[in-house]
Amino acid sequence: AYAETAFENEEELGCMMTDAITARMKIDFAFQNGGGIRIPTLPQGNIMLKDIFRLDPFGNQVVTFKMTYDEIKSLICNAYNREKSLDMVPSGMTYTVTVNSEGLCSDVEMKDLSGKLLDESKTYTVGVNSYISASYKFNHTDPGTTNYNTTAQTLLDYLAEVKKVNYAGVKRVFEKK
Repeated sequence: AYAETAFENEEELGCMMTDAITARMKIDFAFQNGGGIRIPTLPQGNIMLKDIFRLDPFGNQVVTFKMTYDEIKSLICNAYNREKSLDMVPSGMTYTVTVNSEGLCSDVEMKDLSGKLLDESKTYTVGVNSYISASYKFNHTDPGTTNYNTTAQTLLDYLAEVKKVNYAGVKRVFEKK
């Protein structure tokens, strides 16, 4: 694939990674933890196979969950509190974490990409990598379904399909103190 502009930060790279999961798995949302984004930037130009494996070297598989609004909020808030920073890069949505005086997540406002608040009564299909599934604490009644596709292969398949990407200035996570 070809990067029409350089990837300037981990959020832009994470958005590409999660967009691959939502597009290839045909799901509502996906999340990538910041620690799983292993390079900080990527230059404009051809995206090479080695770039993908430098970006995502772990062999994590895609795991999908049926999650309620409150369960998704739990994932985002618990991830924030674990790292004391914005840790989850999403696809299919934006969110704003409200931080209390102790520096912890006290609320999350989630919107679809058109800016509309998510429906609190709906159940959504959410994709994460197997590391998040296994090691992050969050509320979920669905045990999750492993798709037996690695996140790196999912990204490779996505890039082969879209051919060109441009994530310049893409921002989906916000913090309110």
